[in-house]
Amino acid sequence: MDGSSVSPLPCEAPLAMMESEKTPPRSPSQHDMPPPPDENASERQRSGKEWMRELSASRTSELGDIKRYSRNRESVMLEMLITFATLHR
Repeated sequence: MDGSSVSPLPCEAPLAMMESEKTPPRSPSQHDMPPPPDENASERQRSGKEWMRELSASRTSELGDIKRYSRNRESVMLEMLITFATLHR
């Protein structure tokens, strides 16, 4: 062997590499397991539908509030414009 050649790994190196590649067995996590059967699925589905209905009603109410605010804002701005125009004649 000349000085430019690379020396081989010590004989323990492959064994150490194999040991580090091993992973301990893991227990199944909550995400790996399917959820247990639910007896209250129909109740939850019904309550989900009620929740969606209530959400839709609240969104409609919020939309009405936004429209009212927008109309009020427009009327306030119009009043301010009229007041400004009358003051600066």
